[in-house]
Amino acid sequence: MFTPWALRGEPIGYFQSRLYAAMSSICAEHGAELLLQGLSHTGSDYRSKLFNAADQLIQREIAVVYFCPAELSREEMGINEELVDHLESAGCAVILIDRDIATYPDRSTSPWICYDNRRGATQLANHMFEQGYERIAFVGIPTDSTAVMHRQAGYIDALIESGREVDRSLLLTTTHPDVQFVRRIIHDIKADAIMAKDTHIAAIIGAVMLQEGIEIGKQIGLAGFEADPASSILHIPLTLVRQPIMPFVNATYETTLRVINKTCVLGEQIVIPTELEVQQSTLR
Repeated sequence: MFTPWALRGEPIGYFQSRLYAAMSSICAEHGAELLLQGLSHTGSDYRSKLFNAADQLIQREIAVVYFCPAELSREEMGINEELVDHLESAGCAVILIDRDIATYPDRSTSPWICYDNRRGATQLANHMFEQGYERIAFVGIPTDSTAVMHRQAGYIDALIESGREVDRSLLLTTTHPDVQFVRRIIHDIKADAIMAKDTHIAAIIGAVMLQEGIEIGKQIGLAGFEADPASSILHIPLTLVRQPIMPFVNATYETTLRVINKTCVLGEQIVIPTELEVQQSTLR
């Protein structure tokens, strides 16, 4: 399992850590071994660190690599594709985890296990409309990620299906939502609800809202995607689009067997359903 952003003790992410724990247990049950590969310490730039880490996998004669593509700028996304080509040319089969290496609407030829982010986002936005929220801000990231792009697309689907206009001022990106960013959403853009690209970002936004004296749910709705312990810093439970881990893990293992047996369809995409979990942060 290759997480190409973890270097010198940096965390691999809550979802990735749960996936690794569950996959390693399944592998152990079947006499297989699952290694966790982060970035290499050697290399002058990101690309060289990435390829040095891939070479370590190749030298170990790894059969299958679960690759979690890095979220990069559109100009840099080709690095992910180059890496997968490098691994496959050396005999390592690659299964993409959560995100594709190609920017939508392009599609790579590697098997891809992902969640139904678009449908989950549409369900979440519809729930917020039903609660009376009208100006819902979507907070994404400035880099390319098929998962986040699908969540934003689902949000836009809900707007169009409900007869609402798509207000581009409500489509925002950030890597770290500080006080100025949150104040802009609330006071300048005048959003009455916020849908963050993940629960971690939602928790940071929620913490700033609490500092500003804003009642989450009653004054401003707040929701995210994926479960994350970071949401515990809020004083109320957070509405989220939950991504159940075991269906994802089982699909990944089954795909692994088909990849090894060469029965996997070229460019196969397996979509795991999400679950809308409504909590107080969006209930009026």
